[in-house]
Amino acid sequence: DTLRAGESSALKNVQVISLEMTKYQWQIRLDSRVSKIKHQLFRQAKLENRDIKNWQESIDKLKEERKNFYEITYVPKGCSAHSIEEIVMRNQEKRGKKCDLILIDYINLMTSNASLKGGSFLDWKNQAEVAYDIKSLCTDFNGGEGIAIWTANQMTDEWDSSKGNEMKTKYAKYARAISEVAQIIVGTSQNADQFLEGWIKFEVVKCRDFPKIPFIKL
Repeated sequence: DTLRAGESSALKNVQVISLEMTKYQWQIRLDSRVSKIKHQLFRQAKLENRDIKNWQESIDKLKEERKNFYEITYVPKGCSAHSIEEIVMRNQEKRGKKCDLILIDYINLMTSNASLKGGSFLDWKNQAEVAYDIKSLCTDFNGGEGIAIWTANQMTDEWDSSKGNEMKTKYAKYARAISEVAQIIVGTSQNADQFLEGWIKFEVVKCRDFPKIPFIKL
């Protein structure tokens, strides 16, 4: 959200749950974006004094302007929605603020609450249970107040963006389970021609609250 005078309440408290990248990998990507310093300079530890000064000034400015939190927590593959709920509840207590949004990166690496030993990430039944576990977390969090949850997903090999195919729910991995649960599914794609022209296709694949709309050119 853009910070304007009197509109600080628009800023959201966000919890990132990463099952793939480490917290450090997340941080250097975010720091690169905030400071406008190339990501590889962070990754290769090649920051010069002027870069470090710019980086620190950018972070200090954000701290002054924004009081919301953006918490990143790395968890091993195979974590459950129940584990995520415990993490977010602890961070809410630590921060003294309610979380507004949970980001999960990504759903296909989770296992269900019911699985004691951890299900296979390639198992359809496990992925279906994970999707419904996340839906329950979305509606029941904080004693029934609920919370918004965003998660990334992979596409199957059947879908080929280079051919300019329209995105459909059937092309999402474990689509039957995930598409039944999700309120909205959006996606971005880019073929070779679009890359050369400098734009990306943004598509609303599914939404329960409004009719399907044409793709958006970004």
